Amino acid sequence: MFSFFSAHDLPISANLVDQHSLSLDPYVTRSKIYRGGARFNVESSTQLTQKEPDLKDGDKERFLYELSAETNSEVTSSRRSYNWLARQDFSTDFYDLAKAGILLVSEYYAVGEITVQALQYRPTLSAPCLPTPSSVHHDEIEFTSVTVFERKNVEGDWFILTDRSCIGAQPQDISESHILTKSQLNPLSNHTIIFNDSQFGHAVLPIQAIEEPSTRTVLLIDYLRSD
Repeated sequence: MFSFFSAHDLPISANLVDQHSLSLDPYVTRSKIYRGGARFNVESSTQLTQKEPDLKDGDKERFLYELSAETNSEVTSSRRSYNWLARQDFSTDFYDLAKAGILLVSEYYAVGEITVQALQYRPTLSAPCLPTPSSVHHDEIEFTSVTVFERKNVEGDWFILTDRSCIGAQPQDISESHILTKSQLNPLSNHTIIFNDSQFGHAVLPIQAIEEPSTRTVLLIDYLRSD
C-alpha cells in the first residue's frame, strides 16, 4: 500500500476557513494556538454533509477531540473541547480541497467521514509557538492531510515525516537518514501532504516570529473509513 504522497495540484487559498471563528486553545499555556473543528459525512466523492456539533454547552457549539497518552506522551487531557466550525466558516476552496483529498484516499479505502481541524499559531518575537506535542508522534488514524494555507512572518516551522522508530524523539535529535520528507509547506507552492499516519511519525519544529504580527494557519483533514 502506497502510504505517502504530496499533492501539488490541490486547491489552496488563504480563506479555506474563517480564521475569526477559531478560539484560543485553553489546554496549551506555553504558546498562543487558536483552534476549531468540524465533521462531515461523505455521501459521495462530490458531496459532503456537515454533521451536528459534538457537544452543545449553552449557546456554544463544541468540537470534541480525544488523544491517547499511549501515542502522545505529552497529553494532559485526553478529551478536549474547541469551537465548532459552522458550514459558513468554510469556503468553496475548502470543499474543493477536501473532495480532491477524498478522491486520492479512495484509491485505498472507502471514505465515510472526514474530521477537519484548523489551527492558527501566533508566535511573538519573545515567545515562539511550540507545537503540541513537540516530539515525533502519530494520532491513531489512517490517512490525514496537512495544508498550510496562511503563513506570515514566521520561520523554522519545518514539518517532518519520519519512520516509526523515531516516535517519542525530539525532531532536532533525529538523523537525516530517518527523515522521509521535510517541508515548510509554503502556501505559495500549492503543496499539501497526505500520508498514512499509522505507518509514520510526524512533527513540526518550533514556529518562530520574524516580525509581528506573525501567523501560521494549518488545515488538518482525517479521512475515516466507512463502516
